[in-house]
Amino acid sequence: MKNTIATLLVAVSTFAVAANANAENSFRPYVGVDYNYDNGNGNDFNSGTVNVGTQFNDYFGTEVFYQKSDDDVKTYSDLRQQTRNFDAYGIDFNGYLPMGCEQEFALIGSAGIGEYTFNTGYNLAAFANNRDHGIGYRFGLGGLYNVTDNVALRAMARYVKFNKLADETEETDMVEYTAGVRYNF
Repeated sequence: MKNTIATLLVAVSTFAVAANANAENSFRPYVGVDYNYDNGNGNDFNSGTVNVGTQFNDYFGTEVFYQKSDDDVKTYSDLRQQTRNFDAYGIDFNGYLPMGCEQEFALIGSAGIGEYTFNTGYNLAAFANNRDHGIGYRFGLGGLYNVTDNVALRAMARYVKFNKLADETEETDMVEYTAGVRYNF
């Protein structure tokens, strides 16, 4: 799967360079950081995301991301405690709808794919720790506000649908709320 995502990233990068060959000032690379609140099947995660992207024109862009969550700790009895966290990386394709005369605000629609790895640990040796990974299909809606030519604020809500996670994991989907800042070059 890692080779598939790497190949997809190279293809998107090649497309970005080709699309930029004849365009003037429409190619806008950026870096961003986001705070995320993730909720899925009884687990609440706070996570951070670092992303690098390109807005090819006023209406389309792509970004790659890496996301790391904190630990969600559940206590089931006086002795048994479960700790869960996840890592994710992948690519999103973003559609933008600029609003207003100055186009400082834009609505965003997003679709993407990511590789998610969930780690589950227990404080008792009787329970086996679990590491599970699978693909997450990501769909999101949000807004972008350009504070200056170089700085933008973004907020999004995203639905992530998982496939092929092991039976030990209850995760089948996750809802994510993000807020972050972008620096455009």
